[in-house]
Formats: sequence, structure tokens, C-alpha cells
Amino acid sequence: FENRIEKEIVLQGYERSYTIILPSNYNQLQKYPAIIALHGGGGSGQQCEKSYALTNWANKNGYIMVYPDGVKKKGLIKLRTWNAGTCCGNASENNVNDVEFISLIIDDLVKNYFSDSEKIFVVGMSNGGMMAYKLACEIPNKIRGIAVVSGTMVTNKVYNNLIPVPILHIHSINDKRVPVKGGKGVSDYYFPSVDSVLSIWKKINKCDENNKQILKGIDFTNYKWYNDKGDLMIDYYLTEDGGHSWPQGKKGAVFGDKPATSINANDLIFYFFNTLCNRK
Repeated sequence: FENRIEKEIVLQGYERSYTIILPSNYNQLQKYPAIIALHGGGGSGQQCEKSYALTNWANKNGYIMVYPDGVKKKGLIKLRTWNAGTCCGNASENNVNDVEFISLIIDDLVKNYFSDSEKIFVVGMSNGGMMAYKLACEIPNKIRGIAVVSGTMVTNKVYNNLIPVPILHIHSINDKRVPVKGGKGVSDYYFPSVDSVLSIWKKINKCDENNKQILKGIDFTNYKWYNDKGDLMIDYYLTEDGGHSWPQGKKGAVFGDKPATSINANDLIFYFFNTLCNRK
């Protein structure tokens, strides 16, 4: 891709970096939807791009793709993390303002790269998924929808008058690092259960409990909740295969869990985001 732009900004004294990849049909006569992809704890924008293969999908679907980097820990092991609330690592301990960082990226996309301000999406893996939930809480007016893989919501603030944000959530029943039922996971962090998080969002997204669908597939169950207008607001896939990994992606790390094969995360993500792009 020649349409690859590496960017750096300084925020709170940290050097922050992100990569923008424009689709091959990019021209300045139209506006483009954009996806900001947030790596997991210990990963990077580059690793995220390599492991989850979102760029080709974005190109085929005419999206701008953005891969930001979390803040590096000082010292020998320079693990990158996001401050999603009570997790994770250095970013959370030092109260790094990642919401402002992503918000500035969105401003850059809209101002300089013909991004449609009403079609900005966030997708995140693990700690990146936790960050996606935090962004949906703090800047819901800037985000059209989020997709979370193997994450949960750990924001430690109380929010009032939240704006609905459609959510796709993908998780494995075998995930020991961010357990779907909540409790202690990776590095002894405590995580709320996915059900408790989705309960909060069912209220925010004005889901109608009578308007819910459950579909049983081979090695996965899909739960869908709609609002009273019949719009899909929460789409939840729980797999019985895989683990703390990106379904049909590559392992994020050598010692990582085997990805689920029962569903294809990228298929589901682009179908979900495309539907939101077309929703009035």
C-alpha cells in the first residue's frame, strides 16, 4: 500500500504514534468510513495489523484503516498498553490520556483525510477492546460503533446520559486471560463479566428484552438485541472453541491461545460496520 502514512504527536509528554492506511480507491471527491484498530496489551499497531489482517478487508470495503500504538512501559520490557480504566499496566498506572489521543486521531482523519465523521468505528483486542468500551463511554458522539474481541469494560467512572453506541462483542468460553464470566484473569487483574457489561449497554442502547434473538451455531452461540425501532444494537458471539485470541486470525504471540475457527471475526466486524454505515 503506497497510501500509508506514519504520524507522530506529543501528548502529556509522551511521543504517540499511529499509522493511517488509505484504501486503494481513495480520492478527495468522497468521504470514507474509518476503523481505528487497538492492539492488545503487549502488542503494537504493527502486530495488530499483521495478526488480524484487517487492512485487506478495509481496502475491499473502502475504509480508511488506522493502527495506533499504546504507550510503552519504561525499562527493559517495553510493553505497550492502553489506559482503559482499572487495566492495564503502565498506561493505567500513569493515568495516560488515551481517550484524548484517539479523539485527536479522529479529528485528524476528519480534517485531513476525508473521513466521514459519522462513520468512525473502533475495534479492539483484549486491552484494546477494553479501551474501545471506554471510548464508547467518553466520546460516544465521535464513534458510530465498536467491535470488541476478548475484552470487557473496566472503566472506573460513572457515566450519566450516555448516547447509544452499537456493539459487536466476540469472546471464547475458554478465555482464561479475560474470563467471560469475570473474576481474576491475566496478571491478577479483576474483570467484570461480559454479561454484566452487556446489561449496562442494553440499557444505554435502549434494547428491548422482548426483541432478542438467539442463534445456535456449530461451536458458537449468537445473541442479538434490538431497540424498539428494530435496529440491531448488541451483537454477541460466544465461541466454544479458541481462547484469548482473534477468531481465524494469527496468534498474537508465540505462547498465545489457538484462534477459534467456528466464526470469522473479520467477516462479522465488516458486516456489522457496513450495516451501520447504511443505517439511517
